Amino acid sequence: MVYSLSYLGIDCRFHADNGAGVLLISMDEEQDARVHTLWDALSDLRVRYIEARQEAAGTQLTYLEGDGAAE
Repeated sequence: MVYSLSYLGIDCRFHADNGAGVLLISMDEEQDARVHTLWDALSDLRVRYIEARQEAAGTQLTYLEGDGAAE
């Protein structure tokens, strides 16, 4: 996450206190908009990936049905 946010120019620092770690993220409105744009693109990509996997699984099932396996 730090790598991705740093790539977008967002300041990220890890702060450790009493054995507990905290990631401090500082961003302005423009940077926040870039994070939302990236999040939307990744979400769309994930949906397309899931749909493609489901389509491939459906295609594989039709092969099983066609070779007499269901008999």
